[in-house]
Amino acid sequence: MVIELQALGYTFEEKPAAEYMSKRGTNAMWFGSAVSVNDVKIVALALLRAGVPIKGIRPFINNASNPAYKKNIIEVGASVDLDQKPPLTVQDVLSAKAFTR
Repeated sequence: MVIELQALGYTFEEKPAAEYMSKRGTNAMWFGSAVSVNDVKIVALALLRAGVPIKGIRPFINNASNPAYKKNIIEVGASVDLDQKPPLTVQDVLSAKAFTR
């Protein structure tokens, strides 16, 4: 998956998960205020194609009060509140006009 994202022109930086989240599987994406919906979709579709069950795609919570917060960043990780939700489908991602909290 990393090679595919890099081939698409994205810079990839791996960071360790917080200890309490380290055993959870990836199920979420967050993005900054300057990231286009198209870029979010490209990354989400690459993850889905790689078999990663993305259950939620959201802007960073700080975007409303601080639009500069991680404005050009897409993060992939785990969110406990999404555990019981079904994974998004390719069609869910393709048909989304925006991703909200």
